[in-house]
Amino acid sequence: MSQKSALNRRLGLAALLLTGNALSNAVYAQSAIFDSRAGFSRYGLLNGDRLALYLNARGDLGAPFSLNSGGKSSSIVDPITGRPNPGNIGNDGRILPTNRPPSYAALFSLNPTGNGSIGDSVKAKSEYLGAGSSSIIEGFSVFAQNGLEPETRFRANPTMNVTGFTVSGATATGPLTAVSNLTTALRFDNNNRGTLGIEQTISFQTGANVPGNRVQFSTDFTNNSGETLENFRYARVVDANTAFVNPRTTQRFSTDNEPNAFALTSVVNNNAVGIGVFGDNPRQFPAQPGSILFTAASSIGEATLLQSPFDRVTTYVELTSNNGAVIKRKVGNDLITTNDTILFSTTNFIGDAVFQDQVGTALNFGNSSDSSLILLSPSLTIGANQTANFTFFYFFGGQLNPPVVPEPGTVAFLVAGGLSGLWLRRRKLRG
Repeated sequence: MSQKSALNRRLGLAALLLTGNALSNAVYAQSAIFDSRAGFSRYGLLNGDRLALYLNARGDLGAPFSLNSGGKSSSIVDPITGRPNPGNIGNDGRILPTNRPPSYAALFSLNPTGNGSIGDSVKAKSEYLGAGSSSIIEGFSVFAQNGLEPETRFRANPTMNVTGFTVSGATATGPLTAVSNLTTALRFDNNNRGTLGIEQTISFQTGANVPGNRVQFSTDFTNNSGETLENFRYARVVDANTAFVNPRTTQRFSTDNEPNAFALTSVVNNNAVGIGVFGDNPRQFPAQPGSILFTAASSIGEATLLQSPFDRVTTYVELTSNNGAVIKRKVGNDLITTNDTILFSTTNFIGDAVFQDQVGTALNFGNSSDSSLILLSPSLTIGANQTANFTFFYFFGGQLNPPVVPEPGTVAFLVAGGLSGLWLRRRKLRG
């Protein structure tokens, strides 16, 4: 065979290989929105190679929810693997039966989930939030010292008006995104009024070096009024159930897969869910000094946690400048934390085993289990007609293997002329 014929054959086979990967990815990993039916909410699905998220339009995980009660039911899963009952997930990813569906929230697998339908891919993952409990606890609320009535508790997102909900993404390893838009009323002591606009963008698999088990939540808060919002805070609440049928989990500070993250993690049987932010570190994420982490008994329902996430707290952990952190004890029940007592501090929480032990002692990790994890944003001041942002992350599982599908940059290189080299490399690896 001539060199030219051999090269053409290699080019053709490599092109078929890439085309087959692209087609299979487009089939089974994509985004979708499912309309409300039989008294249950509209919801969206983001399905990636290892992670699938079911989101309702108001911006929290866990769908669908009942339009009558607002509640999210528990997930129906295999008690050993945590995978959904096959009859509860349709080929298009829809949750079944539509007249009385269970709820699902976040399904994860350390391994790629195959080249079948989007439903096959979802069913190959394990539910990490919704199994083993009577309902799914995951959502957000907001507080301000003025403007958000009543000014003694947080306003939960189920009470807000949804003005927009979109999803996007169509490939196994490409970006997957959901955007929720909400508004809620503002009323100030001088009787001036306005609205607070909230735009929450949830995304993962956003780049070649982004782990597929890290989800970014970027939220913009727009103060549509002539007054300044003082001491504004955002709260995120989650109760992970990674034991599938037994909700008992243990908690720890930091995450295995993201050691630079300022985070709390719930874990059982090496299945982990973490929530947190980043300080100043080489990853160039928005630093969030002033962010607060603490836990609460999971016996407290979602509605109570969202309205009063800080009420039952005695101690908490706060991120300071750079990668410093402090453990504080609350003084009174005030939602403003400036006068709270410092119990322990570190100039760099990353790898500080002593500080991590102190966090465990302060938050009572050794004497409690199955706690909900709660994250508060820094205290924000949002001027009249101004926008502020808070960005945090969820972390699922542990270290992932390198992706098995070429990244978009690699594909572009191959199209430009590197195909034969790839095929020779693959053939050599295969022996």
